Amino acid sequence: MPIIPGFVASNDQPYGPQVTFRSQDILPPAAVYLGKDDTVVLNVRSPGTTAALDVDIRFLDPQGVIKPMQFQQSVNTTGTTATEFTLFQAEGFLLSASIFGTAVSRGQTFVKLYVKRGVGSSDTNNGPLLMQGYVSADDWLSYPTSPTESCLNGRGWNRIVTTPSPGANLPIEITVPAGVRWIVRTASSSFFCDAAVGARNPFIVVIDDTATTVCTIPSVAACAGPSLNFLTWAPGLNPLIVGTQQSMGFLMELILPQLWTLRISSNFVGAGDGFIGMGMLVEQFVGQ
Repeated sequence: MPIIPGFVASNDQPYGPQVTFRSQDILPPAAVYLGKDDTVVLNVRSPGTTAALDVDIRFLDPQGVIKPMQFQQSVNTTGTTATEFTLFQAEGFLLSASIFGTAVSRGQTFVKLYVKRGVGSSDTNNGPLLMQGYVSADDWLSYPTSPTESCLNGRGWNRIVTTPSPGANLPIEITVPAGVRWIVRTASSSFFCDAAVGARNPFIVVIDDTATTVCTIPSVAACAGPSLNFLTWAPGLNPLIVGTQQSMGFLMELILPQLWTLRISSNFVGAGDGFIGMGMLVEQFVGQ
């Protein structure tokens, strides 16, 4: 590096004339400053799933000391209610934070890390949202680099839900639990026709949380007894019949919000007609 003749180091410029660092009137070391009445809060929604969460934070106090902090929380929420943890209250700069979960899959646990202003004072407004999104053993969130995501972003949790046989001459159905929403990937059931007394026409009915029918999805053809029929609906399937097996298509994104119901029914003819179990492959997201 060339030396400028006559240069003398000073308190204002101690490092040299070519590469310099300001030692006065510099910008803050982080964008988020916590006042003495501010707290850092972790908000978690994990309906029906116990999530073990690790939160790691680096904090700069007013004396210039960097303090690493680690918090571990185990949480299982119910329905739409979130659980909140106050992690710490201190004055200084929040330098970085990261969150990850163990024993949970993406789509099961949705978290927010944010600042709550003025605990113990008259200012009770929420401060900045630091991070928001799904966490798992494979999906970490970090501040300040992770983008804020919606609870419907990306992929959800693939799970199979089932329900037992309802009895003769009754429809079979599954209702979405509170606090989650599903994208239906497949729906299937077996339908027994007990006698050759007429044609049965199985169909799907989607019902919202006010008991209003949203849509009806028919089968390919009528079923005749006595027979055991295997019915499968999935997005994009071409109508097909092979013996007593039928496959039918439905909406590419059949989204069921919380408390909506997917029902498989029929015009029952025989006294012993009935559905034998029902299964659905769904992609689950936290949300209403």
